[in-house]
Amino acid sequence: MALITVAMTLHMPEVLTAAGRWLDPFALYLASHLITVVDGTALVCVVLMAASKRRGVLLWCATAFVVSGSMVWIFATTQMPRPEDSALPTIYWGIFSVYHFTAMLCCVYVCWRYAFQARDWTLRGGLLALGAGLTIVCLMWVVLMDSLLTGNTQWIGYFTGLELVEVLFVAAGAILPVFNSVVRAVGNLWVYRQIAPLWRDLVESVPHVALGATQSRLGGYPVELRLYRRIIETRDAILTLREYVTLETLEHLRAYLAKHRIDPPDREPTFTACWIEIARRAKATGERPQPHAQDITRLGGDDVRSETAFLLDVARVRATPLIQGLRNQPDLPGYSRT
Repeated sequence: MALITVAMTLHMPEVLTAAGRWLDPFALYLASHLITVVDGTALVCVVLMAASKRRGVLLWCATAFVVSGSMVWIFATTQMPRPEDSALPTIYWGIFSVYHFTAMLCCVYVCWRYAFQARDWTLRGGLLALGAGLTIVCLMWVVLMDSLLTGNTQWIGYFTGLELVEVLFVAAGAILPVFNSVVRAVGNLWVYRQIAPLWRDLVESVPHVALGATQSRLGGYPVELRLYRRIIETRDAILTLREYVTLETLEHLRAYLAKHRIDPPDREPTFTACWIEIARRAKATGERPQPHAQDITRLGGDDVRSETAFLLDVARVRATPLIQGLRNQPDLPGYSRT
């Protein structure tokens, strides 16, 4: 993208005129063409490398070297009072145009071929959009070659509109493949913040589960890694707290919750949130752990996704009046340890 930006900038007459006051205008004019060759080659190489066509990369680099050398030789042997398009021979523009047309056509073929093999819709859409944008580029190069051969320049007036459409397609081709990653990152950040109060209370009750580095030092890490760390610390704290609630208390708690109208999906998260508060209070008051065999720490499933969803539910129900009352009134049923 940087090469494309430089090439487009150098092709602007105003830029060439201003830079020509300090630099050789002939060298600037030739450089604008050579950079265009380089950015076209770079695009082909990126597409071919993404398609694992490394031999094609070497072939295109060698071809670009030959094309650039030919253009430099023709430019150097052409007598012209000042650098302008009309002063260069047709063969110069023919080499320049044919190379770019072939390069873009290769990119279109690779993009569309692999688009129909892609399973992910964002990658498929990105490749199709990029292929469509480069097809427009191919069309413009065809128009340029036609104008060189026939002198007909009436279609060149449509280039501004075509370039706008091309930019939109190429932008879509660049954005779509990373769409899922952006959505995933936003979702992870939301989950990270939603379970923060639950995580904070649990780590405060069981400090030894914290995995070394402070949260401020983790700021530079991907949010997915920070979320995974937070899930692990939350789960480990819950595993530790399970020994601070007795079987009798758990039975009493289930009977207590059965008297309340709790939606079926919220029953286990509510039960877990309740006994966590009971265990936290017991640990804070100096009660000794009493290991037992009952599994109350399944946390919704055996994988990270199901555990995360369950912890989100636990964090959500902790804000309900039932849990708030259990946290603030230790004489409620369920706090007795028998």
